Amino acid sequence: MVSSRGASESGEASTPASAAPISLGSPTAGSPPPPKDAGPGTLSLAERKKRAIAAFLAGHMLAYPVAFVWAIFAIVPILSAIPPRVLATETPESAARLVILKLAWPSVALFVLAHGGALPWALDRRAGSRGIRISLATYGVLMLVGGLFAVGVWVRLYTR
Repeated sequence: MVSSRGASESGEASTPASAAPISLGSPTAGSPPPPKDAGPGTLSLAERKKRAIAAFLAGHMLAYPVAFVWAIFAIVPILSAIPPRVLATETPESAARLVILKLAWPSVALFVLAHGGALPWALDRRAGSRGIRISLATYGVLMLVGGLFAVGVWVRLYTR
């Protein structure tokens, strides 16, 4: 027998009539509710995943010019680190190969590290927050510093 509160006399709880079933077509079906401290503008889990993917794609695309600028900067210091007698005894092809091999590792390392600039954007939980500004400022600073070093090194090389 069921009492007026919706529980049977045997102690089993029944579903309250006010609880609506979750529609499988709703965008929040199966996703956990936002945290209790979430204020307005907090992104859902699905939106945060989309933002993280977009941030890492943008970070990947922005890592190319950053690595290129720093590679241009590094050519002169790498050339100055190779003794002139080694470069003089090499054929032009083998000298170029030697410089490229010495340049490849720092360039690849910087390319991989430049992807970290997308982390503030990818991990940001709020819409329109400062994560994207931090990420873009990081890439801007990397480009500016690399560009200034490259200009300084190449000007010094040509004015010697």
